[in-house]
Amino acid sequence: MRLEAALRAQKSNHPESRWPQSEAAVAVLLWGLDSEPSLLLMRRSMHVQNYKGHIAFPGGSREPEDASLADTAVREAVEELGVNAKEIEVWGDLDTVYTMDGMPVTPYTGRLRPDVRLRPDPAEVGSILAVPVAELVEPGAERDESRIVDGRVISRPTYSYNGNVVWGATARILAQLIPIARAVWTESVSAGD
Repeated sequence: MRLEAALRAQKSNHPESRWPQSEAAVAVLLWGLDSEPSLLLMRRSMHVQNYKGHIAFPGGSREPEDASLADTAVREAVEELGVNAKEIEVWGDLDTVYTMDGMPVTPYTGRLRPDVRLRPDPAEVGSILAVPVAELVEPGAERDESRIVDGRVISRPTYSYNGNVVWGATARILAQLIPIARAVWTESVSAGD
């Protein structure tokens, strides 16, 4: 799969954290057939402490038992999606992004086996969104949106799919992933794949 090769080759940037506590990682997982992969997102439940109802990638804070941030991304995906770690293949990482409150989040790309059965944890996951990559690379999926945060107007990229709006750190991760996917899609269409 050309998208896999492009994501494995991606060189990322991880500036030093200014967050006084922990750092976090997310799993940016493709799921489904190579010819029609979907990106796995979730709507966080209303029971979680932070980011209630937000659309996000599976992920969370690094724990002492995590040998690396990649291990954090996999552990969190296992906990939230109800899958086995052996069903996740990590390919590489994208640049670290920061949440609105300054927490560093490192995204790890990879694949979830296409035949895996998801068993989301209802305490953490409100719903699962499998977004076709082909839909995300369409220009209409991407837009700038302004929000008032702490009395300031902030304009950031957002993405829309079936009435769901992705913004914040998740949208900034998508802003890194989509140009890579778009280049692969354009190349595939040109090659007649």
